[in-house]
Amino acid sequence: MLALEKIKKRIGTFEIKGISFNVDDGEILSLIGPSGAGKSTIIKIITGIVKADGKILLNGKDITKLSPEKRNIGYIPQSTGLFPHLSVKENIEFPLKRRKFRKNKIEEMIETFSDEFGIKNLLLRKPETLSGGERQKVALVRALVYKPELLLMDEPLSSIDAQKKEDYIKLIKKIRGKYGISIIYVTHNFDEAITLSEKLVVIKNGEKIREGTPKELINNPDDLWIASFVKEKNIFKGKFKGNLFCVDGSEICFHTPFFKDGQGFLSLRADEIIISKEPLDSSALNVYEGEIIELINMNYNSQIGVNSGNILFKVIITNRSLERLNLKKGDKIFIHFKANSLKELSGDFK
Repeated sequence: MLALEKIKKRIGTFEIKGISFNVDDGEILSLIGPSGAGKSTIIKIITGIVKADGKILLNGKDITKLSPEKRNIGYIPQSTGLFPHLSVKENIEFPLKRRKFRKNKIEEMIETFSDEFGIKNLLLRKPETLSGGERQKVALVRALVYKPELLLMDEPLSSIDAQKKEDYIKLIKKIRGKYGISIIYVTHNFDEAITLSEKLVVIKNGEKIREGTPKELINNPDDLWIASFVKEKNIFKGKFKGNLFCVDGSEICFHTPFFKDGQGFLSLRADEIIISKEPLDSSALNVYEGEIIELINMNYNSQIGVNSGNILFKVIITNRSLERLNLKKGDKIFIHFKANSLKELSGDFK
């Protein structure tokens, strides 16, 4: 298990501000956030490349002051970090030689790992002759060959084409399953993060603003940036007036579970909106008439864009419901949602 305790680091005007989180044994944790948030700096602090205040514990051992080669951590930088002047085999040998493995052991380990990861045919080639996917696979072998306790991956799929990404994600899961290794995965891609990870840590402006499971972040984003990141379909800016929220640029005011005044943001999950051709007799306080202006098929579901009161509501319904209701563009319909479905978001109101 890895534990970061109040990690602080100032680099010029940028600062990592007392970040703490744990990675459990065999867990994949995604470190997510916008560009410049400090994700890569945190990874470099864990490796020992960048020194910082605070404490880093790996399986109960304080590694805060250890040099990188003594931390037993595998690291794949965004650029893969392969040495261009060395062959694939020499690149894989490099960390083993630094850790003073015997020559016969090095040969044995390279043979085993190159066979397992299907790169035997690449051993004599230089990195510049490899595809993006091949370079990432070599970098992965080089990071795993000395059997580290923790693997750090910084945007590993940025140089891989879309067709190969799914295979690489499956490979990462296979590695975790076989070796039981804990992994910290840095990404700005939410789909990658939720596909891979049991836990997410959100970093913004050098601070940890949220930690939780993918489901927790999707259901309760809390923060305006997180809501945008998790692809929340409906985000509204407006003013609270008691238990009402009046949306900017519209005459519509939502009934909310809150009682406050002032500017703010609300989010509403697209699958918590009910569509009907007539008003329904239900407990939903928010009922509005609107017009369907877009229909997007998404395999098993469809996304419907409804204009009501100059607000675009995005609604997710099953294709079966779409057929049952016989909905099409231009139809007049009603949307319904409960006050408790609205979630308040913190954020910049400027």
